[in-house]
Amino acid sequence: MKTRYYAACRMTACLIACWLTLTGPAFLHAQTTPAPRAAAANEGRIALKEFVVSETQDATGYAATSISSATRTNTALIDTPNIVNVVTRAFIEDTQASELYHALKYVPGVSLESNSGDSIMMRGYTVRAQFTDGIFDNQRESQLGSEPYQFERVEVLKGPAALVYGSTALGGLVNRVRKTPNFKKAGQFALTYGNYGQHKVEVDYTAPINDKLAYRLVGVYRDDGNTVNGVNVDFAYTRRWNLTPTLLWRPSDTTQVKVLGEFMSERYYKHWGENMMFTQTYDPNSSAAGALLSYPFGTETTFGVPFLQGGITTLGLLPRTFTFGEADAFVHNDKQAGTLSLETQVNPDWSVRILANGHWWDHMALDYIPGFPQRNNRFVLRSYRPIANDDFTASFSIDSVYNFSLIGGQHKLLSIMQTDYQSNWYPIWGPAPGTPSPDPIDMFNPVHTGYTPTALVKTQNQYSNNYQFGFAAQDHAKFMDEKIQLVAGVRYDWFASQTENLLLTTNRNGNRNADQEWSYKYGVVYKPIKAFSVFYNHSETYNPNFGVQPDGTTFPNQQGNMDEIGVKSAFFDGRLGGSLAVYESNLTNILGIDPDPVRVLQGWRTVNSLQGVNGVEIELFLNVTRNWQVNLGGGILDMKIPVGTGQAALHGDKRLPRNLPQNTYSGWTRYDFSNGPLKGFAVGGGMQYTGKRAVDAENLFFFPSVTTADAFIQYRWDKYRFALNVSNIADEQYIMRSVAARQMFAGPRRQIKFRVSRDF
Repeated sequence: MKTRYYAACRMTACLIACWLTLTGPAFLHAQTTPAPRAAAANEGRIALKEFVVSETQDATGYAATSISSATRTNTALIDTPNIVNVVTRAFIEDTQASELYHALKYVPGVSLESNSGDSIMMRGYTVRAQFTDGIFDNQRESQLGSEPYQFERVEVLKGPAALVYGSTALGGLVNRVRKTPNFKKAGQFALTYGNYGQHKVEVDYTAPINDKLAYRLVGVYRDDGNTVNGVNVDFAYTRRWNLTPTLLWRPSDTTQVKVLGEFMSERYYKHWGENMMFTQTYDPNSSAAGALLSYPFGTETTFGVPFLQGGITTLGLLPRTFTFGEADAFVHNDKQAGTLSLETQVNPDWSVRILANGHWWDHMALDYIPGFPQRNNRFVLRSYRPIANDDFTASFSIDSVYNFSLIGGQHKLLSIMQTDYQSNWYPIWGPAPGTPSPDPIDMFNPVHTGYTPTALVKTQNQYSNNYQFGFAAQDHAKFMDEKIQLVAGVRYDWFASQTENLLLTTNRNGNRNADQEWSYKYGVVYKPIKAFSVFYNHSETYNPNFGVQPDGTTFPNQQGNMDEIGVKSAFFDGRLGGSLAVYESNLTNILGIDPDPVRVLQGWRTVNSLQGVNGVEIELFLNVTRNWQVNLGGGILDMKIPVGTGQAALHGDKRLPRNLPQNTYSGWTRYDFSNGPLKGFAVGGGMQYTGKRAVDAENLFFFPSVTTADAFIQYRWDKYRFALNVSNIADEQYIMRSVAARQMFAGPRRQIKFRVSRDF
C-alpha cells in the first residue's frame, strides 16, 4: 500500500509539473499585463535567442558576455548571482586543445582529477557529470574525453546547480555548447602535425539547404602517434574519429527544430600513465607488521632519490617511456548518440524548448593494474583485467521561459521538467584460480614478455539501472531599471537505483534504493551601473547515498550548499571585465567506515556530519589595446576531510584530499600585429602554477608545486591561418595526479604542433 501511495504521488507530481511547465505561463499571462513591446519583422528570430548562445555575438576574443549554463537560458553573465567561466572558441583554437582539460586548465579553481571521461576537480570536488547544450551527455567511458572542436564554447558553472540540472557535484559542472547550423555558408578545413607522430584532420562546414533548412557537419580524425593523453610511453597509440551531423529546420520565425547525431570510434593503448613509483611505506627492519616509516607528517618529497638515500620516488631514475602494461593492453570505445530539440516562441513573452537525447556506449578494455612494489622498490607486481561493458543513457526535458511584469518589476519565470535514465552492464574477467599472474616488471630494466592466461573466469557481472525525475521553477526579477535583481527557485527530484550482481549464487536482485529531495536557490544582484554588479548567492545540490546497512536501513542523501559573495564587471562591451568571489560550501551525510572493528567486518557504515571548503577566486579579462589581450586568474581554497570518510587519517583529526591543490594561478596573453612588416602575425602563451598537493589520503607525502608554460605563434593570410603551438615548453617532468601512494600519472611531455587551416 505504501509503495502504491508513493507511486501515485510521483505520478501526480509528474502531471502537475507538465501542466505548470506547459500552461503555467499562459495562466500568468491571463493574470498580468506584460509591458508593451515594439513589433519588428525579425522579432521572432531575436526571441529564439532565449535559449541559444551565439559565439559571434556574445564574445569578444577570450571574454564572453552571456551564458546558458547558469539558468538554461541566454543570460548576461553580469546578471547571474554566481560565477560562470566561459572558454570561448577563440581560446580553444589558440591553445589547440585536443582534450577538454586542455581548454579548462586556465580556469581558476579547476584541476585534473582523473584520466577518464573529462573528470576534473572544481572547488575541491570531483565533477564527472557532463552536460551538452543543457542536457546530460555521457562521456565517462573515454579516457580521452570529449573532442573540443565540436563545441562553440565551454561553460564552467561554479557551485551547486541542482535547481537547473538535478544531482550534481558541489563544486560545479561543465556545460558544452555545440556548434549549430547557420543560414550562411561557412566552414573550415584544418590539418595538424606534431611530434611523437601526431596528426589530425578537422572539418567544419555549414550551409543552408533552402530558406528553412540548414545543416552543419563537424568531423575530426586524430592520431596522437605514440602518446595517450600527451604521455609518451612504450606501446602507446591513440586513434579516434568523430562525426557530428546536424540539421536545423526553421518552419517559421518563431519555431526551430534541430536534429543532431554523434558517432565516435576510438582505439588507444591502455596504460596507467605512471613512469614513477613511491617506495613502500613499511619499515623492512620492523618486526611489527605494518609499522610505518618515520617520515614527518606532511613532508614535501624529494624526487629522483632512491629509497636507500632517503628519498621515496623513482622519478628521474626511470625511463620516461616506462609503462607497467604489455603491448596487448587496449581500450576500444564506440559511441552513437542522437539529440532532438524543439524551440518555439508561443507568444512574444513565452518560449518553450523540448530536449531529448540518447547515448549508447560500447566499451572494451584489457588492463594491467600495477600493485605493490617489492621491498627493494624495483620490481612491481601486476594483475590482469579484461572489461567489456555497455552503457545507455536517455534524457528528456521541457524548459519554459515566461517574461511578465508584476509589482513594479520585470520577471523571467523559468520552469523545468526533466527526467534521466541510465543503465550499465559491467562484467570483469580475471585469471582462473591457480593461473600464474603476469611476471613482475623490473622498473629499472623493464622486459615486456607478454601474458596470456590459460583460463579466464568472470569475477563480476553487474547490471545497474538509475532513474531520475525532477521539476523546478525559478524567478529572476529585475527592479529599478535592472539595478536590483532577485533570483529564487525550488526543485523537487525523485530518483532510484538498483544494481544486480548476476554471479551471486542466489541470483538475487540487489537492493533498490529510491528517495526524493528538495533543493533551493536564492540570490541578489545589485548593479549600480550597467557594467558592474555585486552579488550574493545561496545554492544547493545533493548526491544519493545508495546502499543499505546490514539491517536493511538506507542512508540519507549527501546534501551540499554554498554561500557566495562577489563582484563582476564588464566595461566597454566586455573588453575590460572580470570577477572576484569568496565562497563557503558544506557537504553533509558523507559515508564512512564504521570505526568498530567488528561492525565494519559486518558491513556497517557511518554517516559523518560535515565537510567544508572556504575559497577565493579571481579572474580578469583585459584588452590592453585593440591588439593585446590578457587573461589572469587564480584560486585559493582550504578544504579538510574529517576522519572516518573512507580511510583513517594517521595524523590529527582532519586531512587534505588527494590531488587537490590549495593554490592555483594562471595567465594567458595574445598580441596581434596589425601594421608593419609583421602584419598578420599573432603571438601568445600562458603560464600555470599548481600548488603542492597531497599524494595519499593519509597525507604522508605531498607533490611539490609545479609551473608549466605554453606558447604559440600564428600567421593569417587571406583565408589561411598557420599556427605553431608548443605546450609544456620546458618539458617539465611532473606528476599530474596520483591514484595511491604508489601509483601516479605523469603530466604530458613537451608537445609541438603545427596547424594549417582554411576558412570558407
